[in-house]
Amino acid sequence: MSPLKNIFGIRLLRAVFVNVILLLYVVGNVGASKKNICRTPECVKMGKMLLKNMNRNVNPCDDFYTFVCGNWEKNNPIPSTVGEWSVHSVIKRKNDEKKKELLLSTLQESIDGVIYKLCLNKPYLAKSRPSVIKAYMKSSKYWPMILNKKTAKSLYQPWWAIDNYYIKLTGESALFSANTILNDEHGGLPLQSLFELITPYGSILRHTPWDEEGMIYYKHFLINLIKEVSPVEVDERALWVHLKKVLTFRFKLEQIIKLVKNEELNTNNPKCIQQFQKWHDKHMKGSTKVNWLEIIRSLYGPKYSSKINDQTLINVARKTYFRMLVDSLLTESEETIVNHIQLYFVEKYTKLSSTLWGILLKAAVRNVESTIQITHISERWRTCIDKLNPDLDMLTAYVDTAFRSKKIKHRVEQLFSDVKNVVKKEISDCTWLDDDTKNKLVTKTMKTKIWCGYPKWYDDFSLKQRYRDVDMNPTVINAYLITNHNLVVVNAAILQYPMYSKDFPYIMNYASIGTLIAHELYHHFGENALNLNEEGKYVKSYWSSDMLGLYNDRKMCFIDQYSNYDITELGQTKTDLKCRGRQTYEENFADTMGVKTAFALYTERKTKEDDSCTVIPGFEEFSCDQFFFLSFANSLCGVISKDFLLYYLKKATHALPRLRINGALSNMEEFSSAYHCNVEAPMNPTTKCNLWT
Repeated sequence: MSPLKNIFGIRLLRAVFVNVILLLYVVGNVGASKKNICRTPECVKMGKMLLKNMNRNVNPCDDFYTFVCGNWEKNNPIPSTVGEWSVHSVIKRKNDEKKKELLLSTLQESIDGVIYKLCLNKPYLAKSRPSVIKAYMKSSKYWPMILNKKTAKSLYQPWWAIDNYYIKLTGESALFSANTILNDEHGGLPLQSLFELITPYGSILRHTPWDEEGMIYYKHFLINLIKEVSPVEVDERALWVHLKKVLTFRFKLEQIIKLVKNEELNTNNPKCIQQFQKWHDKHMKGSTKVNWLEIIRSLYGPKYSSKINDQTLINVARKTYFRMLVDSLLTESEETIVNHIQLYFVEKYTKLSSTLWGILLKAAVRNVESTIQITHISERWRTCIDKLNPDLDMLTAYVDTAFRSKKIKHRVEQLFSDVKNVVKKEISDCTWLDDDTKNKLVTKTMKTKIWCGYPKWYDDFSLKQRYRDVDMNPTVINAYLITNHNLVVVNAAILQYPMYSKDFPYIMNYASIGTLIAHELYHHFGENALNLNEEGKYVKSYWSSDMLGLYNDRKMCFIDQYSNYDITELGQTKTDLKCRGRQTYEENFADTMGVKTAFALYTERKTKEDDSCTVIPGFEEFSCDQFFFLSFANSLCGVISKDFLLYYLKKATHALPRLRINGALSNMEEFSSAYHCNVEAPMNPTTKCNLWT
């Protein structure tokens, strides 16, 4: 037999084996429960989406995440402008479109509408081909590191003029950051707020010191990038000399940024441009004079620049940064400052070839302890929406649009009440808690309130005025527990397709939003809130030492479970990475307990409905229980780009999507039973973690 036929035969046998496994669990479902089919437009749409996302060639008992979400990335490719992409991200995109419509119609004359339009009119440049960047470099003329000394001298321009050239082009400086804010104490006028640079490196955001190999890759990346976009032939030896000086200057800027980060951002420090100019001139000690009026005009863009004069107010949000920046500029050669500005622009806005991207990836993807994040550029309108801190008009308009029917709010509030009752039963049935602790935890659970969609004061004008300063934003795709108020918040924005629909069968809403609510409720029992009572107040002896010891045994089960999971998402790049079980404990245990609670609630409902449920088209072959777990997993499908992954692993409190799904469900006997998983299958380990057993 030929090698080709042999390979084909092996693949065919493997496919037959997987299909036999799938057939076994499907056959085992016949007659297990009664099913109806939901045929509303949203159910049909959801059915098609779920089927497209699945990889039916994977055994669900081996890897349920890949079984449900195996084709999710293929059907939802991660945009080049982000590092993380999930079901929540898809909802956010749609949500941003809704906000945009409101800001350009109903709210165009509101405060938010004015700020949004000002932001839109700032200059903007997307990542561009090297040939385009080369043309911009040619127009800027003065870039000492690619020119001989004689040519550089003849083309000299002050550093601020080069920086301003790029502000006019991109709306961004290589030395400071700016944002449009509202100043309540000066007639509610929008103004430019100036603060520190986010990162002095145009292409990356560094969170830990360079390692030697990473710096070598980064330098080679920069040298090759310069050669690709330079409008003239370059002397590579001279480039290395200049580059060393630029990186030293950037390191100084980085230290300044770190020093001022801990200072509170001053959003109420308005000065007219003339005042700031005088302050700046005084500290520059007669060195290069910076024209701040021209810079601020450039930040506003051509449509508004003519309205700006030296009496226009700006907000200096971090004065310390500008004082230290001036000191740094005074001690650095103008040549090096210009080289930094030019290189910053080239790094940030050049669309990289696969070769250059590969070199940059090697510089960034080092190890979990040395995290470097590659920066992305979003579309201008999305950036403007993300920067908005919406006022009450915006929030009210959004809520009115999203909640024309109060039924959604009432249904979710009822779901929350039902979830609390299930958690109460779980606590009461716990065999290791003493009666005193049980009573405390039950009281804490039952006294927890919910703000669903929007708080009650949105319906009352006088209360709206009273609660104007409450930090709650219904337009954010999120749900969370406010421990000191004993309050679960489920924002309006998350209660939409594909996470929730009033037309979905109850089984789907229980699996997604029911799990989410239970997850947030369970944060009451994580380490961060363990000693808070039902009023959200700290009580030192809320748990006895004996009870804490038994609690810690359960906690360590979750920590050990997740700490043993390999991180395979980087492929061959890194093969020794493990999940950070201790860092992600709070979310991991809440994932498990949340889906267990939602499943118990769904089971109660199914029993009341004569053991029946409704599924969506394409899922008739699955039992009700199986469909519940499919719906749960679908709500957590997602992908993280390789350049963002190490940063995510170091900083994130959630495990990766694959581990969130597989980790939580492998702790459930109900899942193993539903999918007929053999003992010791990856999704059916002998040791299962549960807070209450």
